[in-house]
Amino acid sequence: MLAVSTTPVPAAAHPGDKVTLYVIVSASGTTAHNVKLALSTKPKAATTPSGSYFLGNVTATHKTVTVTVTVPKTMKPGKLILTATVAAAAADKAAIKFATLTITVAAAPKAKATTAPATPSLPVTPPGGGAGAYTPPSPAGSIQPAAVPGVALPQIAAASPSSPAGSGLSSNTTAMREGSPDAQELTFQRVASTQAAWLAALLVAFSVLLTQVRLVGARSTRPRPKGGHRRSRHGLFED
Repeated sequence: MLAVSTTPVPAAAHPGDKVTLYVIVSASGTTAHNVKLALSTKPKAATTPSGSYFLGNVTATHKTVTVTVTVPKTMKPGKLILTATVAAAAADKAAIKFATLTITVAAAPKAKATTAPATPSLPVTPPGGGAGAYTPPSPAGSIQPAAVPGVALPQIAAASPSSPAGSGLSSNTTAMREGSPDAQELTFQRVASTQAAWLAALLVAFSVLLTQVRLVGARSTRPRPKGGHRRSRHGLFED
């Protein structure tokens, strides 16, 4: 007597999937000769092997056939039924046996929208500049303080790109860009000290000038003694 069975399949498949299963055939009591296996599906789907598959003689020792079912890409959600039918030679007078297996087909998963990762915004560092880089301000004009007696302003050599002696702020800035962090900090302090000296000198000059203006104003407003403008009685025409 022939017997056929199938193994379980995944809970659900999707259009275009390939489902692998096993068909097991055996015979009990006597040998089944020239056994053939036929596979069919509803709705129609491709199978491997396809058509009739020759198993030969089958005994109590079962034979296992690996079967692959390809779910049609156009299939709608529903059931795909596979039928495995086995038959022996007519001389054996063995009954034809079959087994069915149902494959559940679900809707194809929706494709997830892929979003390109945002490009991180990186801080822009000027060429040659670093964390300690400093560019001194370059005013459009120069301030010429009024000459005040007794006040000496610090003299600062003009920077000239072509003169080694006129390095000034330009050389300091270059040293700050190319030197170590300590050298950059020292150069920055020198530049700041120079500018502070300029500001201090200007403040002193303006303070002295303001003091002189106040003194001149005080003299001009001082009251004159009474009668000082009268002519003396003892003049040239006295008798």
